[in-house]
Amino acid sequence: MKLHHFILLILKVSMVVQVGLIFAKVQSENDIVYLISDFLFKTLLGLFLCVFFFINGSPSFDTWDELFISFGGALLIFDAFYSVMPKVLAKFNVFFNPYTLSVSR
Repeated sequence: MKLHHFILLILKVSMVVQVGLIFAKVQSENDIVYLISDFLFKTLLGLFLCVFFFINGSPSFDTWDELFISFGGALLIFDAFYSVMPKVLAKFNVFFNPYTLSVSR
């Protein structure tokens, strides 16, 4: 098993466990552990999709398919930075507006 497979497997398992904890009402979706795990999962999966399909490619995919998959990875990264990261920083009393790139305490 390659390193990126192992990292993505650990992140997937942690997300499944945390979703189970949310359904069992043990943890909320605003808990810092869930938010950090969600941020890491979206960012690393997005980077993997962008790098793997944009650089390596696959002989079974068309060029446009690889471009759309890479674009999906970029959307995951943007979602992590624009929706999850401000929530994580707000837990530490750092308020970040991703639209103006301003940070305030």
